[in-house]
Amino acid sequence: MDSFVARFRRVPATWAWLGLGCGLIVILVISLSVFVSNDHGEGSPQPLAEDASAARTRTATRSATLTASPGPTPTPTTALQTPVTSAPDYVTEPTAVPVPATAPPAPPPPAGGAPECNVFPTDNPWNTDVSAYPVHPQSDTYVTSIGRSDHLHPDFGTVWDGAPIGIPYVVVGGSQPKVPVAFDYTDESDPGPYPIPPNAPIEGGANSDGDRHVIVLDKGSCMLYEMFYARAVNGGQSWIAGSGAVFNLRSNALRPDYWTSADAAGLPIFAGLARYDE
Repeated sequence: MDSFVARFRRVPATWAWLGLGCGLIVILVISLSVFVSNDHGEGSPQPLAEDASAARTRTATRSATLTASPGPTPTPTTALQTPVTSAPDYVTEPTAVPVPATAPPAPPPPAGGAPECNVFPTDNPWNTDVSAYPVHPQSDTYVTSIGRSDHLHPDFGTVWDGAPIGIPYVVVGGSQPKVPVAFDYTDESDPGPYPIPPNAPIEGGANSDGDRHVIVLDKGSCMLYEMFYARAVNGGQSWIAGSGAVFNLRSNALRPDYWTSADAAGLPIFAGLARYDE
């Protein structure tokens, strides 16, 4: 009984210690709360407000800096400022260069035996004065390939090994009958008939085994007829040839792209001949 009473009397003391401990904990929590509040509260904005204010400050500073010290203004790039690092292997059109004022170019010489037919219009490349044009970047290479010490060999005007050399031509009138012509390269040849006389001269002579070009100029229509490896059939009643091309001397029209011609390059032979009257 005495033991029970003693145990009962000790209970209030236990509760008292428990209450004291809880009080100390409460005081500690309150103290920490006040400390944290004072650390962030006295004259200092909250973190979000600080970030916003700092952002505004940085923006204002950046704007002032850009206004006070602008950077260099970029210069637009133009084609003239772009350096050319390589030259083309060939030039399709001449570059325009200043040319001293001169009198208008003389009209091209008329075709031999055909005074009313000029050899293509005055503005044709065959009749262009290129003496003032810039030298091609590959000029030295071309000259070296041809041979700097070689001589020019005019392959006309004489006889070699019993046969005439050079490329002959014949001029006919509008009354010259046209005859059929058959070609080996039909798909790239201008179809006949062609106004070829039975006795039309053949390059290298009638017995030649060379290129056998035949060139006929119709002075009535100013049409040029050229054939490669041409042979007369039945005394000239018709002809056979490797290829044939027709050119209008009053026009600058070209042959279709990639088409051959009597010189195999799509160009006329007659315009490049050195004629006696020249």
